Amino acid sequence: MANFKIGDKVSFISEKRDGIVKKIMNNNMVLVEIEEGFEIPVIGSDLINLNMNRESENPKKMVIPEEDLEIRFEPRFELSKNTNQVIKKGMYLAFIPENKNNIHNSDLALYLINNNPFDCLFSYDLLAQGKYRCNDFDRADAYSTILLKVISPSEMQQWMNLRFQFIFFKINDDIAKNPARYEIRLKPAPLFNEENFQFNDFLNDVCYIVSLSDKESKFPEELNEEKWAIEKNIKPSGIKIVGHINDKKPLFPEKYIIENGIAEVDLHIEELIDDYARKENFELLKIQIDFFSKMLNCAIEHNLKKIIFIHGVGNGRLKKEIIQIIKQEYPDLNYQDASLLRYGKGATEIIINL
Repeated sequence: MANFKIGDKVSFISEKRDGIVKKIMNNNMVLVEIEEGFEIPVIGSDLINLNMNRESENPKKMVIPEEDLEIRFEPRFELSKNTNQVIKKGMYLAFIPENKNNIHNSDLALYLINNNPFDCLFSYDLLAQGKYRCNDFDRADAYSTILLKVISPSEMQQWMNLRFQFIFFKINDDIAKNPARYEIRLKPAPLFNEENFQFNDFLNDVCYIVSLSDKESKFPEELNEEKWAIEKNIKPSGIKIVGHINDKKPLFPEKYIIENGIAEVDLHIEELIDDYARKENFELLKIQIDFFSKMLNCAIEHNLKKIIFIHGVGNGRLKKEIIQIIKQEYPDLNYQDASLLRYGKGATEIIINL
């Protein structure tokens, strides 16, 4: 566990939250006061000490001038063919730490790996304020890697939700392939666990690899080389009219819809889980907040006009958390107390006007 002292400002690895260390409980646990004013016990390995000077803590760390960064992290390179490690064909992300001796506090180079026989054009989006927004685009040659970003620990949270879109092709090939899209949601905790970083002779470096293609790292069907070759010899048999395709998404989980374009979600803990009596208060609050964020994002994605969250009155912490999230992460949304006649003071109404 990193060294903490009372008064240190810390950031949670697993969620967007800061706090102040109020008490050192033991070698593995500290008591942290969060912004809402209450104190929660936290395992030290789940925190980043924002007061700690990383260079002074690790004097052997090599400081690389910015102009030399592309030498340390090569923008592009071919994958090693002289390897005994078997990695199935597909698309991957690889996180390579700058400082192998202090991965927990190291910058991580994020690479896209194109481990298949096709070149591809790609773009990638980051999730921000409930929407994916294009970050960059480039080309990745067959059996090669490309550097996307060198990420500092403080930036890591912004890179946990990614969406990639690929167009695969072969030069001088007359068969066009359908674009492929992969979404991936990462958790910060594994990226701060040094045990997850292993030497990989496929990349010839210490890294943490995540499959984009699917959970089993299979070779996607649209990239199957044998099928590609067969398709080139098949002549079109004409166009068949098979009717209209209904590609509409369901507007929202039906049980929460109270009228067209309007949803009502009850955040009372007994509505969300069954075994709530066995959990601590801070655990229950986190479950409610996570469900709030999930439902709000879903409402935005499906173009609802309004969503009402029933949070009750209680001690007011849940409502404060909701308002803080709206202000920080959804500044374009309007919110207000829901109908006093119907909900009393225990509900917040959010107008989705994006």
